Amino acid sequence: MAAAGSPPLPPVLVLWALAGLGIGLAHSVSGAIACALAPEGEEGAVSSSLLIADLFGPAVAIGVGGALVSFGSATQGGLGLGVALALGIGPPLLILSLFSALRLPRGTRA
Repeated sequence: MAAAGSPPLPPVLVLWALAGLGIGLAHSVSGAIACALAPEGEEGAVSSSLLIADLFGPAVAIGVGGALVSFGSATQGGLGLGVALALGIGPPLLILSLFSALRLPRGTRA
């Protein structure tokens, strides 16, 4: 049963599928770029760093998000504040990621 004021389900499902497609495409491309830009003979180190980031990044994000939701629930702001804080981390991290991407070299070795 949908909560009062919740959006209709079909558009939500379409938008989540589109977001998942974008994440899937970007994730594989970023790994390929990192391996392509790795110095000769250091591909293994880059590959292991990618694996650590793939495992460590979501774990930290889930932990921080959970802490923010818990913080919001424990304060006068309630659960809504906690969820807003947890979701509010995304846009600044996106901007930081875009600035980091600008540091990548323009050409790649073949």
